[in-house]
Amino acid sequence: MYAAIIKLDIQHFYFILQIMETVNLKIKAMLVEKGITFSELGRSLDKPVTGQMVSDVARGLRKSPRIRLAIARRLGVSVRDLFPDYKPARKKSTAPPDSDSN
Repeated sequence: MYAAIIKLDIQHFYFILQIMETVNLKIKAMLVEKGITFSELGRSLDKPVTGQMVSDVARGLRKSPRIRLAIARRLGVSVRDLFPDYKPARKKSTAPPDSDSN
């Protein structure tokens, strides 16, 4: 019984890896078509990152909403088209905390 579960988990793992690599290749092909490299995209951000970081996000190894958004914007597509699990980063509140002095 456990062997069947382990085999299923390994198959599931490889399936997910294949999907991640397909998404990475799609993103890379779209960037190449526009003449953009992962490195150029990383350097163009407000807070620059390496091309490897951009590649890791494209491959699903890291989840950075900021980099995912930058990739999508440069490609002119929706973030969710590239990353279905995308969740926008929450903005930090700058309002002071409520204070009840009762």
